[in-house]
Amino acid sequence: RFAIINFWRNADKERRPISRAPLAVLNAQYKIGTNAKHRQQNIDSEYPRNVSADTCFPSSKPDPISSRWYIYPEMTFSECLMFKQYDRNTNMPSDVWHCALSDFVQPSNDDVYTTEQQQQQRSRPSPPRRSFDIRALVVFNEKVPKELDRFRSDRIRPSLTYDESGCFCDEQGEKRKQNAQNQ
Repeated sequence: RFAIINFWRNADKERRPISRAPLAVLNAQYKIGTNAKHRQQNIDSEYPRNVSADTCFPSSKPDPISSRWYIYPEMTFSECLMFKQYDRNTNMPSDVWHCALSDFVQPSNDDVYTTEQQQQQRSRPSPPRRSFDIRALVVFNEKVPKELDRFRSDRIRPSLTYDESGCFCDEQGEKRKQNAQNQ
């Protein structure tokens, strides 16, 4: 079995917190039994997959209503975010979507920014984000049963096209902005 672990870190030379385009991670949720085409492929397969295999990427698209974004604004130089990007075993959490939110604006708190000088400092453009990420391939000393193997030869291919996956974060960001404006 193998997994891919992602490490993301602020790399600002002046050790400033991230103030522009912070990292966001999606806790993707899927509706059970919504993908009829892949369910039929699952039934017809020599190795039918368990329920979790039909309710994750690439078998299904994330449900935008029940999925939740976690945003890491003001991440400091000494902090590092670690998350599992992929796991070969379909019974293990996998499928973590992440991106920079270029249009994210940290909400101001009038109680914190009380003086005019502080308000002016807050309105200045933020320095560009400098960050890096590293992915590590972790190999476990265990064999994945064929029916749980996300990487087997007859696996289901992604249902999202390249264009769909490329704009997924932008669409979610637009929905988040609209929701915030409506509140």
